[in-house]
Amino acid sequence: LLGEQGRWSAPKPYRPGGEEDFQSLSFAADFEVLRPEEEEVKVKVSRYRIMGRAAADLTVLINGDRVTKDSDGMFSTEVLLTQGANNFRIEASDVRGNDKVVIRRIVLEP
Repeated sequence: LLGEQGRWSAPKPYRPGGEEDFQSLSFAADFEVLRPEEEEVKVKVSRYRIMGRAAADLTVLINGDRVTKDSDGMFSTEVLLTQGANNFRIEASDVRGNDKVVIRRIVLEP
């Protein structure tokens, strides 16, 4: 099976297309997280709105859940926080499988 350890070679990750088409974790498409701006923020309320902007051809996921964009490419979602550190993986990917991941931590303080 593809990617399985064999007796002839080490397993390799499979990605459709030739090597010349592969672009590792970087692509020219517009993607930015506007809120929270910093890697870690501290808040005192249990609801927080994550916001950003992405090019029209990108799919945006926050912790694996797809987020809808408006006609300007803006996206936002409200999240419920638990006491302490809450980690969020904000990911944008294109149809070729290229992606960019931004990690944010929102700390809910008492």
